[in-house]
Amino acid sequence: MSWIRSLDGSFDRSVDFYYSVRRRADALYADEIEAAARLHPTLRTNVVVTEREGLLTAEQAANGRPRGTDVSVFMCGPPPMMTAFAEGFRALGMPASQVRWEQFDIR
Repeated sequence: MSWIRSLDGSFDRSVDFYYSVRRRADALYADEIEAAARLHPTLRTNVVVTEREGLLTAEQAANGRPRGTDVSVFMCGPPPMMTAFAEGFRALGMPASQVRWEQFDIR
């Protein structure tokens, strides 16, 4: 959310933002995220409700981009999810140097 909140008139990127939740009611800040997307048309938000759509995969998040595409991935989530995504992006041929994630865990 800190990244979303920091967006201003100088935002010059094309971003596909995926937010995976079990139920739509679990999508904290969804209104704020969608409002940011309305202000910044190159920020495309995707709320994935897993009880309806199943788990989000690296392949879905890659959105059909061909191998070798200059794309950076920034992820945040529970460690098992981040491990699965990192492995999925590697299987798609994305170099590890292009995949970054925030490490956190519930203590």
